[in-house]
Amino acid sequence: MARFRFGLFAIAIFAFACSSGQKPYNPFKVPRQSFYPALKTVAVAPVRLPSDLEDPEPVRALFASTIAARLKNAGIAVVPATVAGPIIEEKMKGAGAIFDPTTGQPDEAKVKALNAAIGRELKERFNADPNIGAVYGHVAADLTVLALDRAGKALTLDSLLKGLESIQGYRDIFNGPEQNYGPNK
Repeated sequence: MARFRFGLFAIAIFAFACSSGQKPYNPFKVPRQSFYPALKTVAVAPVRLPSDLEDPEPVRALFASTIAARLKNAGIAVVPATVAGPIIEEKMKGAGAIFDPTTGQPDEAKVKALNAAIGRELKERFNADPNIGAVYGHVAADLTVLALDRAGKALTLDSLLKGLESIQGYRDIFNGPEQNYGPNK
């Protein structure tokens, strides 16, 4: 019996050593030294704002100009949101429904086709390469808007945190992993 337990223990150690020896590839962790030199042109998507904001245009303009200025200061060419936005909207309308009406989940094939169509158009017209930075920016902005929507009109730090913590089952348009937030997460 002791030999059997020792054999199982040795197999478990071997399996653990084999499985933990090399980290799995994670496309969301791109080394900084390989990311920034390749970044030449960024197309900025329109800023989404809470639906109940009384006068969204000045806020949208402020965010868009701030984002563009920071990118330009970093030496990156910018396709402004006022130019990239209509391209994105046109491609989204052409793609039709990207969510499965039964499950509510995004149709992976349609999402990939939509992202490829947007990327091709931006590449052809502005030499802007789609990259993971654009995905990060979109997801962060989308989550912020969702949290602001849930925080309500009387915005405080506490209401914003409660809005963020109430987000459950979030799926971005890029078919990334489901995200859940809460006070203990």
